[in-house]
Amino acid sequence: MQLLPADQLGVHVEPTAIRCGILLPGVSPANGCAVEVKIIHADDQFLQDIPATAFPLSHGTLPPWGDVWNASLPIGDPLFARAGRYVYRYRVTRQLPDGTLLQRDFLSDPFAREFGVGKLSSFSLGYSPYGWSTAEASWRTPAQTDLMLYELNLAEFATDLERAAERLPYLADLGINGISLMPVSNVQETVDWGYLPMGYWGVDERFGQRSSFQAFVDRAHQQGIAVLVDAI
Repeated sequence: MQLLPADQLGVHVEPTAIRCGILLPGVSPANGCAVEVKIIHADDQFLQDIPATAFPLSHGTLPPWGDVWNASLPIGDPLFARAGRYVYRYRVTRQLPDGTLLQRDFLSDPFAREFGVGKLSSFSLGYSPYGWSTAEASWRTPAQTDLMLYELNLAEFATDLERAAERLPYLADLGINGISLMPVSNVQETVDWGYLPMGYWGVDERFGQRSSFQAFVDRAHQQGIAVLVDAI
């Protein structure tokens, strides 16, 4: 099995640049296509006078999968003067031989590590890594034959990961030692229990962010509860 190179796809925040990569087989300049990434600070996304900034991507190939588009955006760009969360999406434009211009202006990133409202992808500048508890280094998931699992639909158990973490003592009191967590990635529709995912690498914005999920897992382990995440 040959796995997609996750380090080349999605958005990666590096010391001097923000690196973007999206795999779009069949989308190439030979077909009259061009791709841009549109980025705006999350605090500004609903302000009519502040439009998203568009950056062109360069075309390449990623064998054996096909066409890939990349950009390296300098951290020094005025757009990135503020720390915090930025939301982004991709725009694909195609010019047909007869001059007709086709455009898809709202393409989310399947390799996003964070998500914004609706179908927006996001990334964070100035993100502080989560501080795991000292006991985490010695945590071990119980053997499969010893697991007593509780299937958990987060949306029905609690409104978000923070509130779900507060209810972990209740689950521990039931005598379980594992949670089978139904999908928490972002989805097309919020009523499908997470089984129509748009991305696989982050937590849906309505549940929280990376640190919210890490805190939930950390507190579950402190209660002696393993967390197994379902994904489709």
